[in-house]
Amino acid sequence: MNGTYSLADPSENKKIQCKNCYYLKAQSCQLDQIILKQNYWRQDNHSDIIYQCDADSKACKGDESKGCCAQGYIGALCQACDNYGILWGENYGQVNSINKQSIECMKCSELGKNSFKQIIALLVIYFMISKALLGCKFTKVPRKYNLIHSTQISNHTNYLNDLLYICVLFF
Repeated sequence: MNGTYSLADPSENKKIQCKNCYYLKAQSCQLDQIILKQNYWRQDNHSDIIYQCDADSKACKGDESKGCCAQGYIGALCQACDNYGILWGENYGQVNSINKQSIECMKCSELGKNSFKQIIALLVIYFMISKALLGCKFTKVPRKYNLIHSTQISNHTNYLNDLLYICVLFF
């Protein structure tokens, strides 16, 4: 009967009682199958304890053929990357991002490309800061205080805006 399920093994239980499908978390239920909605996870096909994944994460797909996780993700609530390629056949690594709270997994072959972009961005930032500091003129003020000329500050504000733009682009 559609809309009900039973995960009990018929050989172990003589009285099998069907349970109603919980449609808030499942798309459908029939016989011994519970088809999960996207963004839900369960330990395996023999469990009817269903958890909601992190709302910001796209890791839980509900596809039980690969542990309910999106490609590259594994584990409880899909909160880990398949570092050794056990499930997905390729190695995946975690990408750290400042503006995301949930984890993001990426193929290790693609992580190298991302690292190269980050190194280039850091070098550009380093040279821009160096240029900005070398271009500043300091004036002696009594009591050994150094101040930057106010005209120099406005000229170097453009460098800081460029740095901010590069940080947003690459990170």
